[in-house]
Amino acid sequence: MLLTTPSLLSMDHWVSAFRSEYLTRVDMASEYGESFDKYQAGRLEMEKCNYDGAIALFEESVRIAPHFKTLELLGECKLNLRRPSEAIVPLAAAVTLGTNEFRAMYLLARALSEVGEKRDALKFLEVLLQREPTFKSARELRDSLNR
Repeated sequence: MLLTTPSLLSMDHWVSAFRSEYLTRVDMASEYGESFDKYQAGRLEMEKCNYDGAIALFEESVRIAPHFKTLELLGECKLNLRRPSEAIVPLAAAVTLGTNEFRAMYLLARALSEVGEKRDALKFLEVLLQREPTFKSARELRDSLNR
């Protein structure tokens, strides 16, 4: 495993601490509104392919009130900028915090494969495809990694 890539085992501690912080912050309604405004602005920047601008807004949003979709899009922006090692932690958090984690799990597998962690990527893809067998992009990524 790369030294700059957090291991999946040590990520459990980070996710646990992150979840605790998340549950505390999500109760703060005024902060949630500000966080949502940053999230929406980040989505607009993403639509314009201004991924650096979107990252800045998503990071502000997450600092105010973390949300799985914000973390998922933050990771996706980092993938689009060819920074997969930076995408792993927000995508792993999105997988654990989300209610519909399939897309985040696919993006996490993609990031892991791009940093050379083929075995870990395949583990996430197998879990994903057991839960959502029709996810075409996940099947294609799994097949390409198995070649």
